[in-house]
Amino acid sequence: MARVTADAVAEARADCPLCPRLVAFRGRNQTAEPGWYNGAVPSFGEAAARLLIVGLAPGLRGANRTGRPFTGDYAGDLLYATLLKLGLAEGEYRADPDDGLRLKGVIILNAVKCLPPQNKTLPAEETNFEKLMAGPDDISAPDTKVLEAKIEETSVASTEEPDEAEEPAPAKLPFEVKKEVKAPVEKKVVASVESSWNIQIGAYPKKEEARLKLKEIRASGYKFLSGKQAITVEVQKGAKTVYRARFSGFTQKTAKAACAQLSKKGLTCLAFSPQS
Repeated sequence: MARVTADAVAEARADCPLCPRLVAFRGRNQTAEPGWYNGAVPSFGEAAARLLIVGLAPGLRGANRTGRPFTGDYAGDLLYATLLKLGLAEGEYRADPDDGLRLKGVIILNAVKCLPPQNKTLPAEETNFEKLMAGPDDISAPDTKVLEAKIEETSVASTEEPDEAEEPAPAKLPFEVKKEVKAPVEKKVVASVESSWNIQIGAYPKKEEARLKLKEIRASGYKFLSGKQAITVEVQKGAKTVYRARFSGFTQKTAKAACAQLSKKGLTCLAFSPQS
Protein backbone atom coordinates (compact mmCIF):
# COMPACT_ATOMS: atom_id res chain seq x y z
CA MET A 1 0.00 0.00 0.00
CA ALA A 2 1.28 3.46 -0.89
CA ARG A 3 2.71 5.63 1.85
CA VAL A 4 4.27 9.05 2.30
CA THR A 5 7.90 8.31 3.16
CA ALA A 6 9.85 10.02 5.94
CA ASP A 7 12.49 11.18 3.47
CA ALA A 8 9.82 12.84 1.32
CA VAL A 9 8.85 15.28 4.05
CA ALA A 10 12.00 17.29 4.60
CA GLU A 11 11.60 20.16 7.04
CA ALA A 12 12.75 23.75 6.73
CA ARG A 13 14.50 25.19 9.75
CA ALA A 14 12.44 27.68 11.76
CA ASP A 15 14.42 30.64 10.38
CA CYS A 16 14.19 29.41 6.75
CA PRO A 17 15.68 32.11 4.44
CA LEU A 18 14.22 30.92 1.09
CA CYS A 19 11.47 33.56 0.66
CA PRO A 20 12.61 37.18 1.26
CA ARG A 21 9.06 38.55 1.53
CA LEU A 22 8.13 35.98 4.18
CA VAL A 23 11.41 36.51 6.05
CA ALA A 24 10.71 40.25 6.30
CA PHE A 25 7.14 39.63 7.47
CA ARG A 26 8.41 37.09 10.01
CA GLY A 27 10.77 39.71 11.43
CA ARG A 28 7.94 42.19 11.92
CA ASN A 29 5.86 39.56 13.72
CA GLN A 30 8.79 38.58 15.94
CA THR A 31 9.04 42.21 17.03
CA ALA A 32 5.29 42.53 17.59
CA GLU A 33 4.80 39.14 19.27
CA PRO A 34 8.14 37.86 20.65
CA GLY A 35 6.38 35.07 22.58
CA TRP A 36 4.94 33.45 19.45
CA TYR A 37 6.58 30.70 17.37
CA ASN A 38 6.99 32.99 14.30
CA GLY A 39 8.88 30.58 12.04
CA ALA A 40 8.64 27.92 9.33
CA VAL A 41 6.03 25.49 10.69
CA PRO A 42 7.04 21.79 10.50
CA SER A 43 4.66 19.03 9.43
CA PHE A 44 2.62 17.16 12.04
CA GLY A 45 1.75 13.47 12.03
CA GLU A 46 3.14 10.12 10.94
CA ALA A 47 5.81 9.96 8.25
CA ALA A 48 4.40 6.68 6.84
CA ALA A 49 0.91 8.16 6.41
CA ARG A 50 -2.00 7.06 4.23
CA LEU A 51 -3.77 10.44 4.42
CA LEU A 52 -2.00 13.66 3.45
CA ILE A 53 -3.68 16.96 4.40
CA VAL A 54 -2.18 20.07 2.80
CA GLY A 55 -2.96 23.56 4.04
CA LEU A 56 -2.13 26.77 2.20
CA ALA A 57 0.08 28.41 4.87
CA PRO A 58 0.20 28.94 8.65
CA GLY A 59 -2.50 31.19 10.13
CA LEU A 60 -1.44 34.34 12.00
CA ARG A 61 -2.90 33.37 15.38
CA GLY A 62 -2.92 29.64 14.67
CA ALA A 63 0.16 27.75 13.49
CA ASN A 64 2.32 30.88 13.33
CA ARG A 65 1.63 31.43 17.03
CA THR A 66 1.78 27.81 18.22
CA GLY A 67 4.20 26.15 15.80
CA ARG A 68 1.88 23.26 14.81
CA PRO A 69 -0.35 23.14 11.68
CA PHE A 70 -4.00 24.13 12.29
CA THR A 71 -3.42 24.59 16.02
CA GLY A 72 -4.98 27.53 17.85
CA ASP A 73 -7.52 28.66 15.25
CA TYR A 74 -11.07 27.74 14.21
CA ALA A 75 -9.95 25.60 11.27
CA GLY A 76 -8.00 23.45 13.72
CA ASP A 77 -11.03 23.14 16.03
CA LEU A 78 -12.97 21.59 13.15
CA LEU A 79 -10.12 19.58 11.59
CA TYR A 80 -8.88 17.84 14.72
CA ALA A 81 -12.41 17.20 16.01
CA THR A 82 -13.13 15.48 12.68
CA LEU A 83 -9.94 13.39 12.78
CA LEU A 84 -10.68 12.30 16.37
CA LYS A 85 -14.25 11.36 15.42
CA LEU A 86 -13.01 9.27 12.47
CA GLY A 87 -10.39 7.47 14.56
CA LEU A 88 -7.54 9.16 12.70
CA ALA A 89 -6.21 10.79 15.86
CA GLU A 90 -6.09 9.97 19.54
CA GLY A 91 -5.79 12.03 22.71
CA GLU A 92 -7.35 15.44 23.29
CA TYR A 93 -7.00 18.54 21.13
CA ARG A 94 -6.47 21.57 23.37
CA ALA A 95 -5.12 24.04 20.76
CA ASP A 96 -1.62 23.53 22.18
CA PRO A 97 1.28 21.67 20.50
CA ASP A 98 2.02 20.09 23.91
CA ASP A 99 -1.51 18.69 24.34
CA GLY A 100 -0.35 15.13 23.52
CA LEU A 101 -2.60 14.76 20.47
CA ARG A 102 -1.32 12.04 18.11
CA LEU A 103 -2.35 11.44 14.49
CA LYS A 104 -2.87 7.89 13.17
CA GLY A 105 -1.91 7.30 9.54
CA VAL A 106 -2.19 11.04 8.82
CA ILE A 107 0.32 13.79 8.13
CA ILE A 108 -0.54 17.51 7.93
CA LEU A 109 1.65 20.14 6.30
CA ASN A 110 1.40 23.50 4.56
CA ALA A 111 2.16 24.26 0.90
CA VAL A 112 4.04 27.32 2.18
CA LYS A 113 5.81 26.85 5.51
CA CYS A 114 5.81 30.47 6.74
CA LEU A 115 3.03 32.98 7.40
CA PRO A 116 2.41 35.19 4.31
CA PRO A 117 1.14 38.80 4.49
CA GLN A 118 -2.67 38.95 4.22
CA ASN A 119 -2.67 35.12 4.08
CA LYS A 120 -1.78 35.28 0.36
CA THR A 121 1.12 33.30 -1.08
CA LEU A 122 3.11 33.93 -4.26
CA PRO A 123 3.88 31.23 -6.87
CA ALA A 124 7.62 31.52 -6.16
CA GLU A 125 6.98 30.82 -2.47
CA GLU A 126 4.90 27.75 -3.33
CA THR A 127 7.74 26.57 -5.60
CA ASN A 128 10.21 26.87 -2.73
CA PHE A 129 8.14 24.32 -0.84
CA GLU A 130 8.92 21.79 -3.58
CA LYS A 131 12.63 22.30 -2.97
CA LEU A 132 12.13 20.83 0.50
CA MET A 133 10.71 17.60 -0.89
CA ALA A 134 12.80 14.56 -1.74
CA GLY A 135 10.89 14.28 -5.00
CA PRO A 136 7.31 14.45 -6.34
CA ASP A 137 7.07 10.66 -6.67
CA ASP A 138 7.61 10.29 -2.92
CA ILE A 139 5.13 12.82 -1.61
CA SER A 140 2.37 12.05 -4.14
CA ALA A 141 1.95 8.45 -3.04
CA PRO A 142 -0.62 8.51 -0.19
CA ASP A 143 -3.95 6.76 -0.73
CA THR A 144 -5.90 9.97 -0.06
CA LYS A 145 -4.96 13.64 -0.38
CA VAL A 146 -7.07 16.45 1.08
CA LEU A 147 -6.21 19.96 -0.07
CA GLU A 148 -7.18 22.68 2.41
CA ALA A 149 -7.67 26.30 1.31
CA LYS A 150 -7.32 27.51 -2.29
CA ILE A 151 -4.11 25.92 -3.48
CA GLU A 152 -3.62 24.06 -6.73
CA GLU A 153 -2.66 20.38 -6.79
CA THR A 154 0.49 21.39 -8.68
CA SER A 155 1.97 22.94 -5.51
CA VAL A 156 2.75 19.42 -4.29
CA ALA A 157 2.35 17.09 -7.23
CA SER A 158 4.27 18.90 -9.97
CA THR A 159 7.69 20.51 -10.30
CA GLU A 160 7.19 21.72 -13.89
CA GLU A 161 6.24 25.33 -14.59
CA PRO A 162 3.91 25.99 -17.58
CA ASP A 163 5.00 28.19 -20.45
CA GLU A 164 4.04 31.79 -19.60
CA ALA A 165 2.44 32.27 -23.02
CA GLU A 166 0.11 29.30 -22.56
CA GLU A 167 -2.72 28.64 -20.15
CA PRO A 168 -1.62 25.97 -17.65
CA ALA A 169 -3.05 22.53 -18.34
CA PRO A 170 -5.06 20.85 -15.55
CA ALA A 171 -2.78 19.12 -13.04
CA LYS A 172 -2.35 15.41 -13.72
CA LEU A 173 -2.56 13.31 -10.59
CA PRO A 174 0.56 11.13 -10.29
CA PHE A 175 -1.40 8.30 -8.65
CA GLU A 176 -4.60 6.38 -9.37
CA VAL A 177 -7.60 6.89 -7.09
CA LYS A 178 -8.80 3.50 -5.88
CA LYS A 179 -12.26 2.38 -6.92
CA GLU A 180 -13.59 2.38 -3.39
CA VAL A 181 -13.06 6.15 -3.15
CA LYS A 182 -16.53 7.50 -3.87
CA ALA A 183 -15.56 11.07 -4.75
CA PRO A 184 -12.44 12.81 -6.08
CA VAL A 185 -10.36 13.57 -3.02
CA GLU A 186 -9.37 17.02 -4.29
CA LYS A 187 -12.98 18.11 -3.84
CA LYS A 188 -13.02 17.28 -0.14
CA VAL A 189 -13.06 20.19 2.26
CA VAL A 190 -13.07 20.17 6.02
CA ALA A 191 -15.22 23.25 6.55
CA SER A 192 -17.29 25.71 4.55
CA VAL A 193 -16.54 29.41 4.71
CA GLU A 194 -20.30 29.95 4.89
CA SER A 195 -20.38 28.27 8.33
CA SER A 196 -17.06 29.49 9.68
CA TRP A 197 -18.36 32.05 12.19
CA ASN A 198 -18.08 31.71 15.98
CA ILE A 199 -19.73 33.44 18.88
CA GLN A 200 -17.58 33.88 21.98
CA ILE A 201 -18.94 34.43 25.47
CA GLY A 202 -16.23 35.68 27.81
CA ALA A 203 -12.91 34.30 29.03
CA TYR A 204 -12.47 32.26 32.21
CA PRO A 205 -9.46 31.34 34.38
CA LYS A 206 -10.49 27.67 34.53
CA LYS A 207 -11.54 25.35 31.72
CA GLU A 208 -14.37 23.92 33.82
CA GLU A 209 -15.83 27.42 34.28
CA ALA A 210 -15.92 27.91 30.50
CA ARG A 211 -17.58 24.51 30.04
CA LEU A 212 -20.19 25.24 32.71
CA LYS A 213 -21.01 28.58 31.05
CA LEU A 214 -21.54 26.82 27.70
CA LYS A 215 -23.84 24.26 29.37
CA GLU A 216 -25.75 27.00 31.17
CA ILE A 217 -26.35 28.95 27.96
CA ARG A 218 -27.37 25.84 26.00
CA ALA A 219 -29.75 24.82 28.80
CA SER A 220 -31.56 28.16 28.35
CA GLY A 221 -33.19 26.68 25.25
CA TYR A 222 -32.03 29.11 22.57
CA LYS A 223 -33.13 27.68 19.21
CA PHE A 224 -30.21 29.35 17.39
CA LEU A 225 -27.78 27.07 19.30
CA SER A 226 -29.39 23.89 17.95
CA GLY A 227 -26.76 21.81 16.18
CA LYS A 228 -23.92 24.20 17.07
CA GLN A 229 -20.69 22.88 18.54
CA ALA A 230 -19.60 24.06 22.00
CA ILE A 231 -15.85 24.68 22.26
CA THR A 232 -13.46 25.74 25.00
CA VAL A 233 -10.25 27.25 23.65
CA GLU A 234 -7.11 27.61 25.74
CA VAL A 235 -5.34 30.94 25.17
CA GLN A 236 -2.07 32.17 26.61
CA LYS A 237 -2.24 35.83 27.65
CA GLY A 238 1.21 36.77 28.86
CA ALA A 239 1.96 34.59 31.89
CA LYS A 240 -1.72 33.67 32.35
CA THR A 241 -3.84 30.99 30.69
CA VAL A 242 -7.52 31.71 30.05
CA TYR A 243 -10.29 29.62 28.50
CA ARG A 244 -12.70 31.09 26.01
CA ALA A 245 -16.25 29.75 25.70
CA ARG A 246 -17.44 29.51 22.11
CA PHE A 247 -20.21 28.11 19.93
CA SER A 248 -19.20 27.39 16.33
CA GLY A 249 -20.85 26.65 12.99
CA PHE A 250 -22.67 29.94 12.32
CA THR A 251 -22.95 32.04 9.20
CA GLN A 252 -22.08 35.72 9.56
CA LYS A 253 -25.76 36.68 9.70
CA THR A 254 -26.79 34.05 12.28
CA ALA A 255 -23.71 34.70 14.46
CA LYS A 256 -24.51 38.40 14.74
CA ALA A 257 -28.18 37.67 15.41
CA ALA A 258 -27.22 35.18 18.14
CA CYS A 259 -24.95 37.72 19.83
CA ALA A 260 -27.70 40.30 19.73
CA GLN A 261 -30.02 37.90 21.58
CA LEU A 262 -27.39 36.96 24.18
CA SER A 263 -26.44 40.61 24.74
CA LYS A 264 -30.06 41.33 25.72
CA LYS A 265 -29.57 38.82 28.54
CA GLY A 266 -26.56 40.75 29.86
CA LEU A 267 -23.89 38.46 28.34
CA THR A 268 -20.79 39.83 26.65
CA CYS A 269 -20.79 38.24 23.21
CA LEU A 270 -18.46 38.57 20.21
CA ALA A 271 -19.26 37.30 16.71
CA PHE A 272 -16.22 36.64 14.54
CA SER A 273 -14.73 34.54 11.76
CA PRO A 274 -11.13 33.31 12.33
CA GLN A 275 -10.76 33.04 8.53
CA SER A 276 -11.23 36.81 8.05
